[in-house]
Amino acid sequence: LRIELAEKEKVAPKTHDDGFWQTADPASLRVDPQILAEHQRICENTGADACMVVYKGKIIQEWYASRYRVPMYAMSSTKSVTGLLTGMLVDEGKIESIDTPVCDYIQEWCEGEKGEVTLRHLLSMTSGLKRRREDGVGSVGDKNSFVISLPLSYKPGTRWDYSNEGVQLLSPILNKAAGE
Repeated sequence: LRIELAEKEKVAPKTHDDGFWQTADPASLRVDPQILAEHQRICENTGADACMVVYKGKIIQEWYASRYRVPMYAMSSTKSVTGLLTGMLVDEGKIESIDTPVCDYIQEWCEGEKGEVTLRHLLSMTSGLKRRREDGVGSVGDKNSFVISLPLSYKPGTRWDYSNEGVQLLSPILNKAAGE
């Protein structure tokens, strides 16, 4: 079935021959097939490139859009991973709290309204950094220097704005906190 789907969508078939990932029949794990069907419908209708469900260490559902290519860019899923890493560092005591000011890690963010920005603001996209498209962090080489030098467009905590730059600003913070 996987090969037929791949041929139909002109996508290379996926294999899990790395010795780690195994697949399982959802029914064997008592997973409701209607829930998986609804999940796949959501994946198909929201513009996802790929969706995978792993349950009890087994892949029980995979879906790949026809535009799926290897390598697949992580894009916004990186924001979730960054949030998890931040939480791990808080749990380990390497970051006191998500309410810690950015200024504790980045000296350039200690003056004016930038001094009010916390890790929580960066994680929740309420830091005051505006959404950037063509002139954003994806268009520059030295990403950390770029985001450190950005001005705020709004008072911290007053407006939500989708910001790749705010998440990028967490990179040097997490590096310092982790000691890596």
